[in-house]
Amino acid sequence: MSKFYSLSDPRPVEINPSGDSIIQEYELQFSPAGIPHLVPTGSYDLYDVIQSFRDECDLGKIFQRYANGDVMALNKRQGVFADITEMPQDIFAAANLLDRVEVIYNGLSEDLRARVGSFQNFLENPLAVLSDHPASDAGCAESVLADSADSEGGQGQ
Repeated sequence: MSKFYSLSDPRPVEINPSGDSIIQEYELQFSPAGIPHLVPTGSYDLYDVIQSFRDECDLGKIFQRYANGDVMALNKRQGVFADITEMPQDIFAAANLLDRVEVIYNGLSEDLRARVGSFQNFLENPLAVLSDHPASDAGCAESVLADSADSEGGQGQ
């Protein structure tokens, strides 16, 4: 039965020893009989992990970053500005949106689909339809830079 504590019967104080800062990591493995067991895979020093964030918490360094021109140094969170009023509100609406996009992809002419490539490529870069480059290098910055250098006479002259 559960024990309820009160002011007259306080909860006993549990003492947690400080212990060692070395943390053992484990991985779940299964024996040939299918029995799960934990196997040690390594360890790390928790104190080193905590201390790796000291520069991000040092007020002097935060103010120095702000003084050097980093206006985001004093913000609690990095701002993200987007119009998400048309975003799907649940998984079903997202699935319907994906179906509508696939209908749009299937409605593209063969030459436009050749520019984009697969439906997955179309989802990743829908503006590749507007590109003059084939699907193999659509959205690839190096190919665009090489093509612009060729058109300016940058190579081969």
